[in-house]
Amino acid sequence: MPGERETSTADTTNDHIDLSIYRRLVKQFIEMRRYATALFWAEKVAVLSGQEPRDVYYQAQCMYLLGEFHRAAHTIRHHKLEKTSLPCFNLLLESLYAAKDYNEADAMIQTVEVDIMTTSVNQPVDPGSGCYIESNSVFGGEENSRNELLASIYLVKGKVYEALDNRGTAMDFYVQALHKSIYCFEALEALVQHEMLMAWEAHKLVDRYPDKAISWYAVGCYYDMIGKSDPARRYLSKATALDRLYGPAWLAYGHSFANENEHEQAMAAYFKATQLMRGCHLPLLYIGVECGLTKNLELAEKFFMQAMNIAPLDVYVLHELGLIKYEYEYGGAATIFQCTVDIVKQRAKAKNEEISARWEPLFINLGHSLRKIHKYEDALYNFQYALLLKPQSATTYTSIGFIHALLGDLDSAIESFHKSLSINRDCIVTSTILKSCIEDLMDDATTIDEICSAALRDVAKNITANSRRVLNSDKFNGMKLKFDEEEEFANSNSDSNMVVEMSFDT
Repeated sequence: MPGERETSTADTTNDHIDLSIYRRLVKQFIEMRRYATALFWAEKVAVLSGQEPRDVYYQAQCMYLLGEFHRAAHTIRHHKLEKTSLPCFNLLLESLYAAKDYNEADAMIQTVEVDIMTTSVNQPVDPGSGCYIESNSVFGGEENSRNELLASIYLVKGKVYEALDNRGTAMDFYVQALHKSIYCFEALEALVQHEMLMAWEAHKLVDRYPDKAISWYAVGCYYDMIGKSDPARRYLSKATALDRLYGPAWLAYGHSFANENEHEQAMAAYFKATQLMRGCHLPLLYIGVECGLTKNLELAEKFFMQAMNIAPLDVYVLHELGLIKYEYEYGGAATIFQCTVDIVKQRAKAKNEEISARWEPLFINLGHSLRKIHKYEDALYNFQYALLLKPQSATTYTSIGFIHALLGDLDSAIESFHKSLSINRDCIVTSTILKSCIEDLMDDATTIDEICSAALRDVAKNITANSRRVLNSDKFNGMKLKFDEEEEFANSNSDSNMVVEMSFDT
């Protein structure tokens, strides 16, 4: 075949250098996330092959993975690949979007027609017609692969126009992405989370593919995501009826019951999913969650351990296991939560990303576990870290205040409690502990001296010079202060900052 002859010739150039070896090497380095090394060899292969489109594509992809977005876009445009290859055009749009060059991305969208482009980046030319020959060198020329590429391109177009505040056009491209591929979850999520999609537009999937379980599954997931459990349950039930072996539908079906606290029905669906998805830990995880909610701690821990046998480093399983441990073993819970935090931090560092705010409850739970075993300084650090992830959290401020109180720093404790009450003034627990801390602070003799001295200074500023000469310390010798009257009661309650036992277990 012409394509095969050209590929074979291109793989061996420059005195019989086998470029296929180095192309595989580039792919291996990308898979190992050694992007700088992959780029080094991708550049060498591109030079040796005479800037073949597939080699230029992998060179630009390495630049994108290194965060060199403008450079990746320039490389593709320099070789004029954006108008001939769908993968290259997709990578160009991704690069411009990541670089926040939305206007330039818009210009490219307006000038490039994707319908006439090839799905391949290895484009041998037919000598007779002068047209590009489809090749399976990278992405394949099958219709399914083409639709997935088009769905990816429409998805990025939607992101670009959403960034430009053109929500109507963005919605159209998200819908086109779903039409090309019903597996394009990002497009569905964008439509649902940003409230762009009307209910009848989700139903189009069912109208187009009424015999496919995944269509009913997609619509059911849409309803579940917007909090409508009844229609979600109906569509997911239809999906399980169309394909009894479709595990994800059973899993989502269980979620629709779990959202309504119908634990038995949820567990029945999860057990069915377990039978169909033996290599997946998620059904076991959710069964354990339901057991925990019904206070069957021993059974919950058993299912979590089974889930860990399949996915030993899954942070969600570890977190749920920590919650179960917290019910009866604070030290064990702290160990598990700390292990989970370490994994989350390592993964974020490896991806050069910030830790997501969704992990705020993890740091809160670790803080309370450490508080229970009297490691107050460590607990304070984790509460403060949680506050960085979610700044305006009343319960976190209360937790920080409580730790300060336990450490004897009543001033800092009162400040944190006031911050908490400024966000949620109806919190009875915070108000109670704040009152206790203020009473303890007022019992301190040093504090009374500071208050009296400040009062004397304020009075001295407002009275006349003659009155100032009359005033002397003898006037206060027989004064009976309210603090003296309460001294006996205060001494009997010297540890009043420990009266209220807080619980913020999540």
